[in-house]
Formats: sequence, structure tokens, C-alpha cells
Amino acid sequence: ADEAVAEVIQGVVRHIEIKSDADVAYTTAGEHQCTMGRGYVRVVTDYIDNDSFSMDQEIKIARVPNPFAVYMDPNIQHPDASDARYGFVIEDLPISEYRNRFPDSEMAGLSNFTSVGNTEQEWMPEGNIRIAEYFYVEEVREEMVMLLMPDGRRVREKKSALSGPNQSDMTSGVTIISEAEITTRTVRWALINAVEVLEGNEDLTGGVEWPGKYIPIVPVTGDEININGVVDYRGIVRDAKDPQRMYNYWVSAQTEMIALAPRAPFIAAEGQMEGHEAKWNTANVRN
Repeated sequence: ADEAVAEVIQGVVRHIEIKSDADVAYTTAGEHQCTMGRGYVRVVTDYIDNDSFSMDQEIKIARVPNPFAVYMDPNIQHPDASDARYGFVIEDLPISEYRNRFPDSEMAGLSNFTSVGNTEQEWMPEGNIRIAEYFYVEEVREEMVMLLMPDGRRVREKKSALSGPNQSDMTSGVTIISEAEITTRTVRWALINAVEVLEGNEDLTGGVEWPGKYIPIVPVTGDEININGVVDYRGIVRDAKDPQRMYNYWVSAQTEMIALAPRAPFIAAEGQMEGHEAKWNTANVRN
């Protein structure tokens, strides 16, 4: 609600977009939205300087060149997928690179994550291992109370804290004015193969916490049609296929007719073409 704060936030967003070449990500997602009905944009973090010991990271907007490599929660209801509970981003690694990055892991590829448009690349002579970035949400429900302090301030506190050892420290005159149950979302990220966690928390039993409450994969959808509970995404190409086929047919027929028409509209009397029959017989097919 403050103009100065809004300008600062817009400046930060513009800085992120410029540093990330976000126009490329937006254009790629828009092309997929038009051609097949669904594209994606990712939000990622990366270290500011890989050559230093600084642990500072910055936000970047990344493009998704192959939307078939993204597997999202099928029960999403919101158009921005803010209610997604999990999501996968698939990547194929050559075996040599996989062994270099994960020398102690098993060579188990995610063959189940294969669909139309995302089949394994056959041109790799040494083969590949399919791995996945796995995002998932952990939700915790908590009872919260709104406290009215003696000085008129309002403080939100966990209800469980009021029944703990700190209850005796509460000043007299504190009043509970409202109670509510809230859900706290924690997004976690892990890099997995078919049988184990390759990167994640310290003991590799789960994911590491992602700095946000939403899975950082944003869908860009075209027409969304629900048919018997199955969501069908359509771009502008779907309904244009048959008219384009009809146009292509008539143009091909027109081209064929013109190509086979006589090159020169000449006539001759009977017997005049004696000795030149080959030229006369091919007058409509050769120049």
C-alpha cells in the first residue's frame, strides 16, 4: 500500500529478470502454451560467485526447454499451481557424468518417468541415467491465538505455548481475543534416482528445505478443459489443424494442376509434327 515500497519491490523483480534473461524463459513458455497448451517457468537459486567462499545466493528465473520433462501434482486447482503438493523435473545424464557426480550411488535410472515427448535419448552411445529433482510440501497444522496485551498491543502466539512452562510468565490482564488453526507449508527439494536420494538433507533420507512456501515451478497454460475428470490442455494449434490440412490439400492440387499444364499453347495440323513426336508428347511435363 506504499508507493515507495512498491517501487523498491518492482526494482528487485526487474533486477532478477535482467540477470536471468527472463525474456527467454517467458518466450519459451509462451511458445509451448500456444503450440501444445502448457509450458513452464522455473524459479531457481544460484551462488553469486563460484570462485569465492561466499555462500550468498541470488534468485534466477530459468526456462524449461522441454515441458514434457515436468511432472506436476495432477490435483492442482489453482492456475498458478500454488496448491501443488509435489513436482518432478527430469534430467538425463551420460553415464560418465553420473559416475563423476555420484560415485557412490547405484546406477538406477527413473525409467518410469518416460512419456510422449520425453523418451530417453538414443543418440548417447554410452547410455544415460535418468534422475529427477523432487519438490514436495510438508504441512503442519497449528492452533494460534491472538492475545490482547495490557498495553493494547495484539500478539499472535501458538496455543501450545500457553500451556507450557512459560504460562506462569504471562502478565495478568492478557486476554485471548481469537483463535484459529493455520497450516504452515514447508517446501523441500531432493535430487533422486530410482532407489535413493542423491542430494538432499545431511543423511540423505529426505529433501533439504527450499526457501519458500510454494513449489518453484510455474505453469503457463492455454485452454484448460476438464473432460470426465481428466484435464486437457490445448493451444491455438489444436483447432487449426483441420483447416490447415484442407488448405494444404487445395494448394497442392493447384500446384499440381499448374505444373502439368502445357508450357506453350500451340496447335498443329495433322502430320505437321512428324519426326517431333517425342517433343509433342512431353510438351505438358517438360520445359
